[in-house]
Amino acid sequence: AAFSLYPITAEDTVYIDTGYYFVTNGMSLGEINRGLSNGVIRVLGSTNRIRGGTLIDGGGFVTYGLQMTDTRYVDVAHLRLKGFNTGLRVDNSLYCHFTNLEVFGCSGDGISAQQLVEGTFSRCAAWSNGGWGLSVGGGQMDAEWNQGVLVDNRSGGLNLGQGSFGFYNSIISSTISNSYLYRVSQGNLAANFNVLWKTNGAILGRDEFRSQNYRKLQDWQRNVGVDESSVIVDPLFADVSQGDFHLRSERGRWATNTWVTDTNTSWAIDAGRMGDDYASEPPPNGSRLNAGLYGNTTEASLSVTSASSRALFAVSM
Repeated sequence: AAFSLYPITAEDTVYIDTGYYFVTNGMSLGEINRGLSNGVIRVLGSTNRIRGGTLIDGGGFVTYGLQMTDTRYVDVAHLRLKGFNTGLRVDNSLYCHFTNLEVFGCSGDGISAQQLVEGTFSRCAAWSNGGWGLSVGGGQMDAEWNQGVLVDNRSGGLNLGQGSFGFYNSIISSTISNSYLYRVSQGNLAANFNVLWKTNGAILGRDEFRSQNYRKLQDWQRNVGVDESSVIVDPLFADVSQGDFHLRSERGRWATNTWVTDTNTSWAIDAGRMGDDYASEPPPNGSRLNAGLYGNTTEASLSVTSASSRALFAVSM
C-alpha cells in the first residue's frame, strides 16, 4: 500500500518486515519513483531467514509481485516472491540493483527484465516457475547476473532476447524434459565460471537465431563462445524441494543455525571465477570463491582438503 499511498522518491527507504503477506495487488514503481546517483531508493525486506524472511504471495491471481517501469537508481533486496504470474518485472529502467531475491512458484517467468541498463542481480534465485527462471532482453539491455541459481523452471534457466547480458559464478540446473539451461536469440551473452546440470531430457542450450540446439558443453563452448571455464556436474544442493541451495560438503555445510556434514561434496565449491573475492568464506575455503548463492559469505560450504576428494569429475553431456 505504501507504494501507492506515499510519494516514494530519491533517498527514500521502504522496509518490509519479517512475515507472510498474501496480496491482491502487486507492488509498482514507475516514472515518478526515481532515485538519484547520490540518493538511491531502497526497498528492503527482512534478513531474518530463520523466520522465513519477507514472503509475498500473489496466490496465483496477481500479475506481478514487483513491477518497475521507467525508473532509475532503485535497489531491491531480501524479498521472497511467490504465486504471481511473474515475480519481478522490470521495463526501461536504469541503474537498478537486485540482491538476495527469491522468486518461485510463479505461473510464468520468475524474473523478467526488458531494457534494463547498468543493472545487476546478485545472489538471486528463481526456481520452480512455470516459464523461465530469468528472461531478459530489449535493445538497450546491459546487465549482469552474479552468484545466483536458476533451478527447475518449466521453460528453462536463462532466456536472452536482445542486448548484452553477463552471467557468472552461478548454477543452472534442470530436471525437466525439453527445458533449456540457456536460450539465446540475438543477444550478446557473456557467461563463464558456471556450474551447469541437466537430466531427464533437459537441453543445455539453444541458439534461436540459428535454430540450433546444443546438448554437449564442448559444442556450446565452440559455437556460442561462452562458458569456457564452466562445467557440467551435479551441484548437489542440500534440498531443492525446500529451496535450500547450500552446497553439500563432507567438510561442512551450514544448515539453519549449525554446521552439518554430508556424505558427498559439491563441485560448485571453489568453482567461482579466479580472482573474485572469497575472504568472507570460513576456512577451509580453498582460496577460491564458491559458485552459487553463498560464495563469499559466512554460510559458504567448506572445501575438502584431501587430495583424493579434490579429484575433479565433470562430464560433457
